Amino acid sequence: MKKIILFFCLTIILSSCKVLNFGHNIMLIEQGMTKNEVLKILGEPSDRQFQGAEESWRYIDPLGGTTTSTQYYIVWFDNNIVTSLTTYNEPLPNTQNNNSHHPRR
Repeated sequence: MKKIILFFCLTIILSSCKVLNFGHNIMLIEQGMTKNEVLKILGEPSDRQFQGAEESWRYIDPLGGTTTSTQYYIVWFDNNIVTSLTTYNEPLPNTQNNNSHHPRR
């Protein structure tokens, strides 16, 4: 029974390695790569947008932000080739100051 539990624990740990290494994997993305190359490195995007031959894939790194923000990565394509990479942090909804959008008097 202990071997079965150990097997399942190891399986869960190993399957989560992609998430744990996401920040490292994003560093492997380079200009000129194809969509298939990006898919092999990062997997399916969380969000996809396109206009004409231009397309962007957004990835969310649950461990890349801070306790008050989430890290996002956007891979930009033109004719299925990576043209650029954008990263940004977005505050978590429950950490925003309600008065932050209103000027103080």
